[in-house]
Amino acid sequence: MFRKSPSIITLILITGLFLSSCETIRVTSTTNPDIYYTEAAKTIQVEQTLDAGKAAVATLTRIAEIALTPPPPTTTPIPPTATHLPPTATPTPLPTSTPTLPAPSMTPIPCDLAVFVQDVSIGDGTQLFPGAEFTKIWRVKNVGLCTWTRDYALVYVGGDQLGTVTVVWFDRFVHPGETVDLSVNLVAPQKAGEYQGYWQMRDDGGVLFGTGLQQNDSLWVDIIVTNIGTIVYDLTQDYCNAIWVSPIMTLPCPGNSVSTPGFITQTIDIFTTGFVELIANPQLETGVTNSEPALVTFPSQGTGGMINGQFPALRVRHGYHFRAVIGCMFGAYKCNVTFQLNYQISDTPVQNLSTWTEVYDGNIRTIDVDLSFLKGKDVELILTVLNTNGSNIDDSAFWLLPGVWK
Repeated sequence: MFRKSPSIITLILITGLFLSSCETIRVTSTTNPDIYYTEAAKTIQVEQTLDAGKAAVATLTRIAEIALTPPPPTTTPIPPTATHLPPTATPTPLPTSTPTLPAPSMTPIPCDLAVFVQDVSIGDGTQLFPGAEFTKIWRVKNVGLCTWTRDYALVYVGGDQLGTVTVVWFDRFVHPGETVDLSVNLVAPQKAGEYQGYWQMRDDGGVLFGTGLQQNDSLWVDIIVTNIGTIVYDLTQDYCNAIWVSPIMTLPCPGNSVSTPGFITQTIDIFTTGFVELIANPQLETGVTNSEPALVTFPSQGTGGMINGQFPALRVRHGYHFRAVIGCMFGAYKCNVTFQLNYQISDTPVQNLSTWTEVYDGNIRTIDVDLSFLKGKDVELILTVLNTNGSNIDDSAFWLLPGVWK
């Protein structure tokens, strides 16, 4: 129990008596104006005194109420001197400087470390015919500390082997900071499907290493073998029965000479007029000499330069497809051409079936065009090659094993 404070109560009572006596004051009327002013001033002073007294009474009354009202039972009054820290606790001083962090340790550069740069040939998902020979080329950079010598090798480490080759020795020294093209000759399987083979490098001590920070990422080759079925019309066997023309003139077949009008026969510049020839074992831009025959078509010079070969009519049946592999011949570094497969039915306008652009980049393209929508019609297929930029320099474009298949 809290005890009442007699000093506070007494103060309240005394103040109340004083104020009540002030309220009995009255102003006596007189005829002297100065007296009115004096009495008015007194009245204002009394009213101010009353207001102050009332405020004091209210304040003291509230103090008394707070003093006489006990706190809630569960509340422990906090001593006035209490703080959040113990009386004897000394705050920990803030650090005057930023602590120095240990310097990160440097990872030593390995002796043998490679970075994959790009696929030079046979990009992922390249389509090939069953049994097709091809060369896969990877470009890598030596970012290690050691020189790769001729005792280093590219070796097969897993996946689909794609041929019989398992080891390819380096043919030159590759110093730190240099790039090198690593190539391997491979063969597509006879069965249709997707195939992947994995390769790594091997140092002169027989230790394998790959690319990436962990030196264990493999180089890989990824191809899709297309089931081409059975050939029903081989264009390579019938190519001189086609009519070959360029904007300059009708071309001979094979294209080793041309006849000018009149009675004089002379050999002129076939690289200006364009030409076609059949090569039994062509060397493609992949670097591999292929065992299947190819038609090499060379467009004429100048803007709009082209070569066009229109074959005899063929009755198309359901399921017929035109298939071939197209690209540039080996060494034709500036090759830049547009391939077209067109057709004509009787004397109707020529129609386009598909168009492809090819440059010398080490990659070749497998094409497959469904002819089923032309079933029952006698269709004349037309092979066309255009020089893309007005110049036919190095534009030796091949059609490898072109034909109609079912």
